[in-house]
Amino acid sequence: MYNGEPTKDVLIQKFLDGELNNTETRRLKELFDTDPEFADELRSASLLIVALKAEVLADQEHVLIPEHRPRNKTWYISIAASVCLLIGAYFGLHVQDRLFPLNNNEIYGTYFTPFEAPKITIRSPEAPSPSDLQMAFDSYEQQKYGQALKVFEQYSKANPNHSLVWFYIGNCYLSMNGKEAAAVPAFKKVIELKDYDFIDEARWYLALAYIKIDDNENAIEQLKIIEEKEGRYYEKAARILRMVD
Repeated sequence: MYNGEPTKDVLIQKFLDGELNNTETRRLKELFDTDPEFADELRSASLLIVALKAEVLADQEHVLIPEHRPRNKTWYISIAASVCLLIGAYFGLHVQDRLFPLNNNEIYGTYFTPFEAPKITIRSPEAPSPSDLQMAFDSYEQQKYGQALKVFEQYSKANPNHSLVWFYIGNCYLSMNGKEAAAVPAFKKVIELKDYDFIDEARWYLALAYIKIDDNENAIEQLKIIEEKEGRYYEKAARILRMVD
């Protein structure tokens, strides 16, 4: 034992199971950096997991390629390449994310980018000049988020079920330092309206809003939904979960 802390074997097992707490993660990183024997044990245990995944991959190839069909050199190279990719992915992402996790502000800074303005033109039928809503999108595109927000919020009062406007209200708040908490109800409104054109995006930005305000419990809930759906933000959600879950 180390000062009453888990043994090295227990640390390795908890790492593989994704059950390390913050103190144990720091201890694991310390051992990984200073104890070559421990680092080798961790690599070996991790490679075993990768080997098991490779075995599953090979079993799948058995199904795809009949037994009577000869396997040429190219087939074996493809399997070897797949194993290498698995190993690289594991050490390049999983180990890095668990041993060197970003804090919430760093996660937010890494993953938040305001959603682009829609490529549409909204004009009044009475005149050729752009409508107020179009000018709001123009302001948004010019990163004048406060100016755009005023128009979006006025529009939402008259059109409370306009999910597109609620979505950009949320993005405006996320783009204004110190206003991130106000984005939460806007993105929840989009999800509530069940607009499937924006619901995945709204859930992603809602998760980022929770990350920014240090509400990890709700952020994890949204990220797990994204991960389960395996949509556009699946890989990003999975990576953040390794750092905050």
